[in-house]
Parts: sequence; C-alpha cells; structure tokens
Amino acid sequence: MEAYAATFKRVEKKYCLSAEQYRTMLMIVQQFLKPDDYPKTVVSSLYFDTPENQLISRSLEKPLYKEKLRVRSYGIAQPDGSITPVSDQVFVELKKKYRGVVYKRRLALSTDAARAFLSGMDIDEACALFPLAGMGKGCTAAAVAVMCGAHAIVSADDAGDAAAAAFASAVAAVAAAARKVRETNPMAGSITNTVTIDFVANAQLAVGGSAARVYLPDEGEALVAAGNAVYLNMGTLFPIYEQTIPATAKAAHDAGKAWVLDPVGLGIGGLRTKLLEELKPYKPTIVRGNASEIIALASLWELLGAEDALDRPRGVDTTDGVDAAREAAVALARYTGGAVVV
Repeated sequence: MEAYAATFKRVEKKYCLSAEQYRTMLMIVQQFLKPDDYPKTVVSSLYFDTPENQLISRSLEKPLYKEKLRVRSYGIAQPDGSITPVSDQVFVELKKKYRGVVYKRRLALSTDAARAFLSGMDIDEACALFPLAGMGKGCTAAAVAVMCGAHAIVSADDAGDAAAAAFASAVAAVAAAARKVRETNPMAGSITNTVTIDFVANAQLAVGGSAARVYLPDEGEALVAAGNAVYLNMGTLFPIYEQTIPATAKAAHDAGKAWVLDPVGLGIGGLRTKLLEELKPYKPTIVRGNASEIIALASLWELLGAEDALDRPRGVDTTDGVDAAREAAVALARYTGGAVVV
C-alpha cells in the first residue's frame, strides 16, 4: 500500500472562479509550479447523514463547528473520458471544521471491502475478506485504524487545537439537544429550591420544554411517570420532603428515567444529610454541584475512603477550587455510571 497522510490539519479557502479567471490563474501559477503525477484527478464522494439530514442542515447554517462523514475515492481522468483508479483503496473520512480550521481523520479500505461494508457486511468481516494489498488477509477494521493513525492521536503542538475541536463538538451536541427540545417539548419536572423555582421554570420554558413543580410524595411519583426526567434540588427543604425526595428518586430509578441531583448545602442539618444518604442506591444520571458539595457527597457515599468532608461546604458556597474536586467527581461518575458537573 502506498504511504499517505491519515490525519490532516489545514485552513481551507475556497473561491468560485469564472472560466476567464480560471485560465488567467492557471497561466500565472504555471510560471512557478508544474503538474504532479495526478494533474487531473476525479474525486468521488458518498456522504452519510441521519434520517433527518442533520449534518447537512447544520452545515448549511454556517456554524463555528460542523462535521461530515463520507467515503471517498480518487481516479485519474483519461482523454477518452474514462476514469482510472489511483489505487485499489477508498477512504472513510471524518472531517471536522472549527473556526475555519479543518481536522480530518481517514481510514483506508479496499474498494471491495468498502462495497461489502456499504452493502451491510460487518466492517471487520469486510476487511478480512477484501484486505488492502500489503496489509495481510487477517486485517481487521481495528488493525487498519491503528496502522493508519485513525485513532485521533495528536502531537503536543496540536493538543490545544484538538481540545478546542473537542469542546466545539460538545457545544454542537448541546445545540442539537436544544433543537430536539424545541421540536418535542419534553416535560422534566422538579422538586427544587423555593428560591429558584421561577428561574428554573422560566429557563425550561425558554428553551422549549415543559415545567412542573410538586411537593407531595405521590405527586413526585406521578411526575416521574408523566415526564421524561426529573430534577431534585436539596436547597430549601420542607419536612414532607423526607418522604417526597426518596420516593421520587426511587420512581425515576425503577422506571429507568434520567434524574438530576443537586446536593445544595450538604452538611447543613441532619435531614439533608439523611436524605442524601438514602439517595445513594438510586444512582442519579447527573450530579451537579460546586466543588465542596461534590467532595462532600463522594465522602458521604464512602467513595473517597474514610475522609469526612461534610464540613467543606460553607452554606451554598464552596471552599474548594474545581480542580480539588476532580478525584471526587471521577469517583461519583464511576459509581453512578453517569455524569458529574462541577
């Protein structure tokens, strides 16, 4: 197999030229450059998208970040109009663009392997049956990916750009989720801090969701049954919450529905600590809190050894920096199997 670049980072500038502009540019360029071995190349691309055409729709919006998934082949245009393939290989390419900079990874397959894969054959089986020349009959998709460097290994110089691209990808995913909320109007009920009820409800309504607030135990269970998710905030507690909050969390857990825990003020009073201890078996989908609350919750749930950290939060304020909560956040995420936001 001929050597080729499997990763790219470049800035693209594209211009639309008239025939006269093209001829003039070609005449100027030929004073400094000469044609390479493939002067007239035919590029054939097959693009993939979701059933809702989300990738192309996103691209047409001209966002800061966008991505494309395609299979591409290269051929040489002959005088008689026919096309001669450059080699017996095609590329599966993931192309991402962030702030005008293109990041591309590509994976080489034989033409027959690509045809088999696109016809529904498992990718490993297709690569094994139709290997690229020089790569051996036992070549699997994973082996090809490793050999071609398609596992997004970046150099130290590119680490910052890669991080920026990863962040942009996450932002794009959030934007996609926001669009879905506007389209489906999901209900996510809550038992929340009385100080922020209006803010929480208005924020949900602003993004296109549906909001509901309850207090009683049977109402919490009904809210879980009727909605898509539930948010439990431990801020201003009422005596009835000793029944309502555990019952609601259990209902969400048993129904397999997402629920968010905000352990506000952990360490203040016996009821709040007791409730948070009871919530441990129900493994929240998302835990969000300040650094001290995250450390205290991991300690309360005995995920950080014997350390007692319940005195770390100062009311609703933190006494720790975000980095100090890294170990606790990782421990919580591993235990719950969900996400932790600090």
